[in-house]
Amino acid sequence: ENLSLGGYVVDCPQRERFGYGGDAHATSETGMFNYKMGAFYTKWLQDWRDVQGTEPMTGNMNDTAWARKEAGSGRHFGNGVLPQSAPTYHGGGGPAWGGIVVTLPWLMYRHYGDTRVLEENFAMIDKWLDFLDSHTENNLLQRYGGSWDFLGDWLWPNATAEGMNNDKPETLCLNNCYRVYNLRTAAKIARVIGCTAEAEKWERQAEASAKAIHAAFYDSEDHSYADRSMANLAAALYGNVMPPELRRTVIDRLEKEILVNRNGHIHVGITAGAMLFKVLRDEGRDDLIYAMTSKTDYPGWGFMRDNGATTIWEMWEKDLPGHSLLHSSYLYPGAWYIDGVAGIRRDDAVPGFRKFIVRVPRPEDTALSWAKASFDSPSGTIRSHWTRENGGLRLSLTVPPNTAATVWIPTEEGAAVGEASGFAKEIARKNGYVLFEAPAGKYEFKIE
Repeated sequence: ENLSLGGYVVDCPQRERFGYGGDAHATSETGMFNYKMGAFYTKWLQDWRDVQGTEPMTGNMNDTAWARKEAGSGRHFGNGVLPQSAPTYHGGGGPAWGGIVVTLPWLMYRHYGDTRVLEENFAMIDKWLDFLDSHTENNLLQRYGGSWDFLGDWLWPNATAEGMNNDKPETLCLNNCYRVYNLRTAAKIARVIGCTAEAEKWERQAEASAKAIHAAFYDSEDHSYADRSMANLAAALYGNVMPPELRRTVIDRLEKEILVNRNGHIHVGITAGAMLFKVLRDEGRDDLIYAMTSKTDYPGWGFMRDNGATTIWEMWEKDLPGHSLLHSSYLYPGAWYIDGVAGIRRDDAVPGFRKFIVRVPRPEDTALSWAKASFDSPSGTIRSHWTRENGGLRLSLTVPPNTAATVWIPTEEGAAVGEASGFAKEIARKNGYVLFEAPAGKYEFKIE
């Protein structure tokens, strides 16, 4: 991440150096948890507003059979279309590349608590969703643009050998799920800033499209979507396109895909990987993330490390022609190191970390015996340090002034949790955790 920042997000600092929107799904939350990115992302969103209405360089938005044109690149259409990168209009991508203009402002609002980023980008979001709607039939997004304008997942294991995925049915499923996620997120944005009519419209569109996606792509025997891949399981959960009563079933199927079918390995690329890790983080599935991030054989981050990597590669494979060895492709575990391993999580009800959650991982979910982190949140520095030894647990926690934390301590049924100060109050016990409400201060929790 640090080596790929230069005024805007780039895929790599040594080759293309394009501000790909798709890559930002893999990097943005990792960036916000590790750097002070508010001004940086505010500027980059201005770049996206500047290029809206401009055709991407590769492909032809009016000819699905044409690609890599030289003349006429970057024609200005004046509608809501977004290229795949900003401030340039180069490179290929798909709906998840332009759709970063919806996802990123929402992440920034939740992280920093500032509504201005929502207000400044609302018109761009509205135009982008109108553009997608213009390519929607019977509540399903249809393939649009040139050969490089409708990519789905990108650079999954063996992707180079399998080829581009823009014309495959599984890509249609993934991009439709992403559109639903855009619609649901935009509706939340609209409600925060008081645009009720737009919120209601996008909520209706999201529900109608979710039903259409589920009807078109769900395999009721296998409980998966489209090609039964990890990518489309993640995308379907990310867009929440299934009926509520089936969500747990699809999560169980995703668990099987990771632990059984892939033997604990990851099998997604940049865009679907970001969706996968977001879903698993929100579901609290530290066990599945740990399984994938701790593998040392192909494909995985440990495989890169054991083959001499000091930075993240562009692809999961080793020594491919044109292979970048310094890339932003697979940075999505970085956010989990803070909100999963260290346990410092946003509270969805209160943006900006004025109230937050600290949830220590359960011992059965990882093989880790300790974790220590400090996070300079917009509301002050949060410190978390937990250790496990001889069946016990200790958590040292700093809650900054004018904030409060809900602390989740994993424990066996009926076990007592000690806290010396007396200011942290036990408020509940659920799902194998004891919950405490902790105002500003320093705390020492322990289970002997």
